[in-house]
Amino acid sequence: MFQKVPNYILAIISGLLFSAGWFAPLTILLFFAWVPLFIIEDRISNSDSIKRKKLKITWLSYFAFFIWNICVTWWIYYASFGGAAMAIVCNPIFMCVVFMIWHNLKRRINKPWAIWLLIPIWLGYEYGHTLWDLTWSWLILGNAFAFNHNWIQWYEFTGTSGGSLWVLVVNILFFNVIKNSNYKIKQFAKPAAFIIAPIAVSFLILSISTTPINSTGSYKTVIVQPNVDPYNDKFYVEPQIQLQNLLVQLNGKLDASVDFLVLPETFLTESFTEGLENESYSLHFLVDSVLALYPKLTIITGAGTFGVYKPGDNITSTARRDGNSENFFD
Repeated sequence: MFQKVPNYILAIISGLLFSAGWFAPLTILLFFAWVPLFIIEDRISNSDSIKRKKLKITWLSYFAFFIWNICVTWWIYYASFGGAAMAIVCNPIFMCVVFMIWHNLKRRINKPWAIWLLIPIWLGYEYGHTLWDLTWSWLILGNAFAFNHNWIQWYEFTGTSGGSLWVLVVNILFFNVIKNSNYKIKQFAKPAAFIIAPIAVSFLILSISTTPINSTGSYKTVIVQPNVDPYNDKFYVEPQIQLQNLLVQLNGKLDASVDFLVLPETFLTESFTEGLENESYSLHFLVDSVLALYPKLTIITGAGTFGVYKPGDNITSTARRDGNSENFFD
């Protein structure tokens, strides 16, 4: 089936399948994303005519992982072009190194079951990638199901590693069917069952644990998104100006029937000390300008706040010392 497909085309297909897995309608394609890479590795490893086998497998696997990274994480350049370049170039290197560790181990063992060693190696890589300063967990395989939460209610027991295990197992099963050149429908029953069974379990968990929704009441809510550039404006423009802009946005939107006003999680840029909220200009502004007119309104928002620990208090592991006193703060 794939005998005449060039290796570089298979690498492109693999990268695109990985990428498609991160887009909700196409998540199912992630169960086939590893298969082209497995074909490349198996084809080159067992070829008598190909020279520099390791080098070819390395660059082809890197090519596939690079496509995956750039298609899914290109948006980082909005925050930092240099950061995006580093992430998109370096993260595939880490993936490629892990893939080559598995390839070398598989070649040394030289047994059909050695393909399954990719599972502990890749899961170990994903876990380790969350522990160091260069952590980048966006492309953990199990995270691809974020928009298909009905499929993965069992994550409460396994975490995202359970999703990664699921993806790897199904890919290996599909590859084994293809490698054996046996394309009868019944041969695909096993990998298909491994896709369907966890989803069925997830829906079973949902049916058992879901709490009925109380739909007897409703709340009128106004949600405000000021759309302020967080890199150049948000934390550099005076809080007073941003609060005045809020009033402009709210003009004509609020009345006595509104129950909730929802603002962004970092709308209040004036940091204040917890317990001393009355000293905050921003909070006084909201009280005097909005709540004074609509006292039954509830405002939901967020701010950067300081929790100060006095001498003798139990401090957290994240607390830092205040340079101007002996106090610590979070």
